[in-house]
Amino acid sequence: MWDETTESFSSELIDKLMFNNADRSLTFNTVRLAPFAFLQVRNSDYPYKKWDIRCIDNDVALITIDTKRTKLVFEVGVNYAKLIDRDDPEL
Repeated sequence: MWDETTESFSSELIDKLMFNNADRSLTFNTVRLAPFAFLQVRNSDYPYKKWDIRCIDNDVALITIDTKRTKLVFEVGVNYAKLIDRDDPEL
């Protein structure tokens, strides 16, 4: 939860935190409403298992990254990059 006095995120007023993997929901109790954030370490999927780049058209390539937990495929073209082939609503 965002603490305006320290200008940082804090978990002091949050308890009974539960994550439901089936529906990917996060529930918790708190006594104060404020902006919230779900944080994860940046390197949780690093080092990668493998990655590759291949051209699929003029000025368009696919970058595939196999991580510890998932496979990510990005389409990269002139002035754009987009994540493709994912059904996860959070992505």
